[in-house]
Amino acid sequence: MFLENIKEAITSIFSNKMRSVLTMLGIIIGISAVITITTIGNSIQTTLTSTLNSLGGNTVQAYVDARYPEDDADWDTWEYPEMKTSDFVTQEMIDELLEKYPDEFNGVAASEFLGNGQIRQDKNTYANVSIQGTTSEYIDYMKLKMHAGRNLTKQDGKGKKNVCLVADTMAEQYFGEENPIGKQITYTGSDGNLYDFTIVGVYEYNVALFGQVDTSVPEKDRSTTMFIPIQTCFKLEGKDQSGYQNFNLMVNPLSDIDQATTDVTNFFEEKYANNKEKCNDMNMILWNELKKHRGHKVNIVSYGDWDNPEDICLECEDCGEVVLDAEIYTLCAREDN
Repeated sequence: MFLENIKEAITSIFSNKMRSVLTMLGIIIGISAVITITTIGNSIQTTLTSTLNSLGGNTVQAYVDARYPEDDADWDTWEYPEMKTSDFVTQEMIDELLEKYPDEFNGVAASEFLGNGQIRQDKNTYANVSIQGTTSEYIDYMKLKMHAGRNLTKQDGKGKKNVCLVADTMAEQYFGEENPIGKQITYTGSDGNLYDFTIVGVYEYNVALFGQVDTSVPEKDRSTTMFIPIQTCFKLEGKDQSGYQNFNLMVNPLSDIDQATTDVTNFFEEKYANNKEKCNDMNMILWNELKKHRGHKVNIVSYGDWDNPEDICLECEDCGEVVLDAEIYTLCAREDN
């Protein structure tokens, strides 16, 4: 039966040659069209993904902000709080996040602008630069390539070292054919402050990444960016800060950006929820401490110079106790449950 069906099919094909050819041609064209469209679609998707990644599309931007009032009535008395050291995202938090999601994130890119200034040897040998404090991953985030030497490292940041990366155009203009690696330069800021740095690396200056060059400015007077460790930047600014208020998490190109965003949000919600709980615990301790002295005679006493006291305390005369010491307690606003 099976062989008879095959013979009948072959006979039918040869007896209707034109119809058979057109049928096969239609099948071939249809399959080829599907393959072609699928290939073009995948190619476009790959190109768009690569383009977006080069523009920073593979990053999750994060920043620290205040908790806004949930009730409309609270907005009348609410004031935006001043950032405290404990409010910043610490490097320990970042390291914990990267350790928790090693396949999702490649690092954190953060920057802090220090200022514009000049490096000068003599009247004719100088270079205009703007200093940017960055994390070690920032060069990769900016898609810059190293020309010589090494990149900044986490150890440079932790040690707050005065090391820097300079552009190859600046190095050529300032040092000529001399190797700039290991050279010490003195930066004079617009505020007149002087800072010494040691060059540890040279990056390739990319006009497309830094923006259009002002051709009206002579080439020797054009400013390039000099990168230093971000912790060094905080130190030179006089900031008592080791964490970040805003930063970019570099997402692995193979990871789902939406899932990465969700993971980052959940991670920091948990971290700052813990901070809120600690504050609530302090509220309860303070509440109970004050409750014991209701109806007692209390005074605010200062020690040392009147205009610049060493310490200020709230003391209970009836109990002979220090109720609050400004050097020990940090007051948090109490929230009624």
